[in-house]
Amino acid sequence: MVGALGGGMLLLAACGGANTPAAAPAATSAAVVAATAGPTIAAVATTAAIVAPTVAAVATSAAPTISAAATSAAPTISAAATAAAPVVAAAAPTVAALATTVAAAVAPATGQTVSFKTDVLPIFTANCVSCHGASSGFSAASYADVMKGGRNGQDVKPGDADGSLLVQKVKGTQTIGGRMPRGGGPLPDADIKKISDWVAQGAKDN
Repeated sequence: MVGALGGGMLLLAACGGANTPAAAPAATSAAVVAATAGPTIAAVATTAAIVAPTVAAVATSAAPTISAAATSAAPTISAAATAAAPVVAAAAPTVAALATTVAAAVAPATGQTVSFKTDVLPIFTANCVSCHGASSGFSAASYADVMKGGRNGQDVKPGDADGSLLVQKVKGTQTIGGRMPRGGGPLPDADIKKISDWVAQGAKDN
């Protein structure tokens, strides 16, 4: 009996002895993993804490640089505008002088205004109307008739003496028809100049 009991206890002890030592290494392994991972996690957290100020420092450092660049560029732009202003101002008189030169080149050299009624019409009346009256293709009898033109269209182009057929005809530079007055000698140079200057001045009804 005692022997059987003792054998059973020995068997139980043998079984129990087989399970108890297996649980202890598992617990130890978990503890080791936890102990090993703990410093790693802590190191990651520490690194993140270190990086964060660095990022903030970079941003803080870049801000003044960007601001300085903008501040630096502003005077340059202002200086460029300031430098350009005198150039533009200096060019203005040149442009004005050029316009005056062109106007002088286009304007007649008479130095005075030519009147249609007192200077030009009397020339037409004395030399042209006998052939170029109201019933002809081109009439020189009045301002309205002269400006209306004739068979060749507009004979007077205000402001363009050289391009006006009327001026070409009295100068003999025409490419259409013959020189006027027909059948007689050319007009005196002074009369031709009056007609040309009148057209160059705008062919006004004055």
